Amino acid sequence: MKAFFKTDPTWVDRFEDVWIWKEWPDLSRYQFSQQDTGIDLIAKERDGGWCAIQCKCFDPHYNIQKSDIDSFFTLSGKKPFTARLIVSTTDKWSVHAEDALSDQQIPTNRIGLANLADSRIDWNRVVPEQLSVLPLRSRKTLLPHQQEAVSKVLAGFQSSDRGKLVMACGTGKTFTSLKIAEAIVPPGEAILFLS
Repeated sequence: MKAFFKTDPTWVDRFEDVWIWKEWPDLSRYQFSQQDTGIDLIAKERDGGWCAIQCKCFDPHYNIQKSDIDSFFTLSGKKPFTARLIVSTTDKWSVHAEDALSDQQIPTNRIGLANLADSRIDWNRVVPEQLSVLPLRSRKTLLPHQQEAVSKVLAGFQSSDRGKLVMACGTGKTFTSLKIAEAIVPPGEAILFLS
């Protein structure tokens, strides 16, 4: 999972660096031992905080129990942690485990099986012997009819501040609109898209 956080663009944007628990350079500074007692990875947030990460490899049909995450909550509730993340190969959580997540002083987020599948990592091309290098799926590109639509809309905005894009169902209106917005709006500004 360390390679996942160092490769997937979403997490690369959030984390400055990621370490396996026993390799974390600040382990002794915060008086922790190298023994694995619930935290698997430590991530340095780009805002300066520390995120404790627990990775659970379960059968996809398994319901995560509160007892599966108790030691993680105990250890990650100490300084210097400012965020928590639980990664699991199941999206099923027991009522008590769900309840344990709510109203925590330190925010706890989850990455489940569906999130892993939807990530930019191309899991079909992962080589088990080379887990430190995870291949990314290529980004979506505009199809010819979508490129034509983007060009015409951008040309239309040269002479008007409003417009209407009409495309048939299933032809990629949302993706085309995203590309139009990216071309028009300067970084840091927003646009309203209504469909």
